[in-house]
Amino acid sequence: MPASAPADNHNNNNKDATVTPPPGLPKTVYLIRHAESEENRRIGSVKNVFTSLRSFSFPSRLDVGASLELVNVAAQIDSPVSYLGKAQIATMAQQLKQADFVKLSDIQLVLHSPLERARQTCLGLLGCVAPLKATTDQHHDEAIPDLPRVAQVDLLAEKTPSEWVPGNAGALTARVQAFQDYLRAQPETSVAVVGHSQYFKHMLGLDFKFANCDVWKVEFAADDRGPPATVLVDGTTYTLPPPWSNLQRLYVSDPIPPPAKEHAMG
Repeated sequence: MPASAPADNHNNNNKDATVTPPPGLPKTVYLIRHAESEENRRIGSVKNVFTSLRSFSFPSRLDVGASLELVNVAAQIDSPVSYLGKAQIATMAQQLKQADFVKLSDIQLVLHSPLERARQTCLGLLGCVAPLKATTDQHHDEAIPDLPRVAQVDLLAEKTPSEWVPGNAGALTARVQAFQDYLRAQPETSVAVVGHSQYFKHMLGLDFKFANCDVWKVEFAADDRGPPATVLVDGTTYTLPPPWSNLQRLYVSDPIPPPAKEHAMG
């Protein structure tokens, strides 16, 4: 999806995200990666096929079939959550409910990517999702009554095929900066963001991806003028670019065994 100004379906008076707003209030941001998608499942199958071939064994029919599905590129860009992803959502939703996450974290604003896997995860974990542009508030009656504003932000879409092209890395950087400007312009100080692994990885300058459905907490400064912040994650020190600091993982998605595989080919 090409970069565009954020779509806030509950507020028609948003400023253009490409215009840098004045410094706002510091915020606590909760980053949530979507549950496993059909694309994630297919890519995992490709890895399984190559692992089998390297060990001189036949890959399963299930993995071969899923690998061939990757030929349909368009289906990968906006794929829904997989069977395993639905189980991940159910498991993490129970964790967040038991921890009273939304209330105790004082979530005031929920932002999510426009892609279907992020929308499904947002609804499943936080009980809310912005209405689709072309329809009425079809999910409004499923939202938590006490939860304030929820908005779909186009700038949060996952890294696009064109942004993977060598020499075009600046496109994603510009989109991330536009999102940060948009975030800074919002009045809320505790925000949940449901998005994508490559996007979060680029935004925070990390060399690893968040796991599906994991919940991370990070501080967002009022402006970008502060020095880079160091943070320790799983024994490794990382340097976060301004305005980010104090990254920590709050909730880990419990391992869920995948569906049983078919017998190997042959």
